[in-house]
Amino acid sequence: MHKGSASEAETKLHIALRMEYLPKKKYNKLLKGLDDIERTISELFNHLKMKINF
Repeated sequence: MHKGSASEAETKLHIALRMEYLPKKKYNKLLKGLDDIERTISELFNHLKMKINF
């Protein structure tokens, strides 16, 4: 499995949309899911960072 950054995934979604492989509605849904994942990871990272500093 290839591990890439969120920006890579976002770029691939955008390309799929522009090439009309992906409907706009599906693109928006996937982009929202990606944003949710990014936010969750960021919150987890910040939480762990605070625990380490204490």
